[in-house]
Amino acid sequence: MEVANNRYIAEFMLPDMDSTFRIFASHVRTVTKDWSYPRHTHPLFEVNLLLAGGQEMIVNSQRYIQQPGDLLLLRPEDVHESRAIGEEPMTYYCLHFNADDPILHALLSRRNFDLYESTSPLTRTIRPAWTS
Repeated sequence: MEVANNRYIAEFMLPDMDSTFRIFASHVRTVTKDWSYPRHTHPLFEVNLLLAGGQEMIVNSQRYIQQPGDLLLLRPEDVHESRAIGEEPMTYYCLHFNADDPILHALLSRRNFDLYESTSPLTRTIRPAWTS
């Protein structure tokens, strides 16, 4: 492939994929300050994005405190539970998904990331999509 100009500073190419992507039970939920969800697992990945309030999420015995804009990625079969913290209602967006591509699945299953704070490059990049 010929490049129109050579003004790139950095580029990272993802592998080509032919995959089925399944989204399940995606929802936005606002809950009271005393809300909690019991410990459970499921066979899908989960993205949990806190929109307002505070949330404590315990994932495989690791405690995470989410503030608005923080994103948490859970892997299939992670044991997790959550509860609202603070004095205000909490709002979060939850997306369960899976992809059958083995390379993507392996990449997302790595344990070198979990919580992306609101100031992280990832959340700053996706923020325009969830604030519009």
